[in-house]
Amino acid sequence: MYFKHEQDWQKKAIRDIAKKYGIDIRVVRQIVYYPFVFMARKMSDRDDLLPIRHRHLGVFLLKKRWEKYFNETKEEENS
Repeated sequence: MYFKHEQDWQKKAIRDIAKKYGIDIRVVRQIVYYPFVFMARKMSDRDDLLPIRHRHLGVFLLKKRWEKYFNETKEEENS
Protein backbone atom coordinates (compact mmCIF):
# COMPACT_ATOMS: atom_id res chain seq x y z
CA MET A 1 0.00 0.00 0.00
CA TYR A 2 2.89 2.37 0.70
CA PHE A 3 6.22 2.96 -0.92
CA LYS A 4 8.46 -0.07 -0.64
CA HIS A 5 11.62 1.94 -0.19
CA GLU A 6 11.16 5.03 1.94
CA GLN A 7 13.99 7.49 1.98
CA ASP A 8 15.80 7.98 5.28
CA TRP A 9 14.61 11.57 5.58
CA GLN A 10 11.00 10.40 5.12
CA LYS A 11 11.34 7.80 7.86
CA LYS A 12 12.93 10.35 10.18
CA ALA A 13 10.24 12.96 9.48
CA ILE A 14 7.45 10.45 10.13
CA ARG A 15 9.10 9.29 13.37
CA ASP A 16 9.60 12.90 14.52
CA ILE A 17 5.97 13.81 13.86
CA ALA A 18 4.73 10.68 15.62
CA LYS A 19 6.91 11.39 18.64
CA LYS A 20 6.02 15.10 18.76
CA TYR A 21 2.26 14.52 18.76
CA GLY A 22 2.24 11.18 20.57
CA ILE A 23 0.64 9.30 17.67
CA ASP A 24 1.42 5.82 16.42
CA ILE A 25 3.84 5.76 13.47
CA ARG A 26 1.36 3.73 11.40
CA VAL A 27 -1.26 6.47 11.77
CA VAL A 28 1.17 9.19 10.68
CA ARG A 29 2.30 7.08 7.71
CA GLN A 30 -1.35 6.56 6.69
CA ILE A 31 -2.00 10.32 6.84
CA VAL A 32 1.13 11.14 4.85
CA TYR A 33 0.61 8.66 2.03
CA TYR A 34 -3.20 8.56 1.77
CA PRO A 35 -3.57 11.32 -0.87
CA PHE A 36 -1.24 9.49 -3.24
CA VAL A 37 -2.82 6.09 -2.64
CA PHE A 38 -6.23 7.67 -3.28
CA MET A 39 -4.97 9.27 -6.48
CA ALA A 40 -3.54 5.97 -7.76
CA ARG A 41 -6.85 4.21 -7.14
CA LYS A 42 -8.91 6.96 -8.78
CA MET A 43 -6.66 7.21 -11.83
CA SER A 44 -6.72 3.47 -12.42
CA ASP A 45 -10.54 3.42 -12.41
CA ARG A 46 -11.71 3.53 -16.04
CA ASP A 47 -15.27 4.51 -15.08
CA ASP A 48 -14.39 7.65 -13.11
CA LEU A 49 -13.10 10.52 -15.25
CA LEU A 50 -13.41 13.31 -12.69
CA PRO A 51 -10.31 15.41 -11.96
CA ILE A 52 -8.40 15.02 -8.70
CA ARG A 53 -7.14 18.09 -6.83
CA HIS A 54 -4.22 17.94 -4.39
CA ARG A 55 -3.46 20.94 -2.25
CA HIS A 56 -0.16 22.55 -3.28
CA LEU A 57 0.27 20.11 -6.20
CA GLY A 58 -2.54 21.05 -8.57
CA VAL A 59 -5.19 19.21 -10.54
CA PHE A 60 -4.75 15.84 -12.23
CA LEU A 61 -7.20 15.13 -15.03
CA LEU A 62 -7.58 13.27 -18.29
CA LYS A 63 -6.78 15.41 -21.30
CA LYS A 64 -9.64 16.04 -23.71
CA ARG A 65 -7.91 14.35 -26.63
CA TRP A 66 -7.79 11.05 -24.71
CA GLU A 67 -11.35 11.25 -23.43
CA LYS A 68 -12.80 9.52 -26.51
CA TYR A 69 -10.78 6.38 -25.74
CA PHE A 70 -12.18 6.10 -22.21
CA ASN A 71 -15.69 7.52 -22.45
CA GLU A 72 -17.96 4.92 -24.06
CA THR A 73 -21.15 6.98 -23.70
CA LYS A 74 -19.89 9.63 -26.14
CA GLU A 75 -19.09 6.94 -28.70
CA GLU A 76 -22.62 5.56 -28.42
CA GLU A 77 -24.16 9.04 -28.86
CA ASN A 78 -22.10 9.72 -32.00
CA SER A 79 -23.09 6.44 -33.68
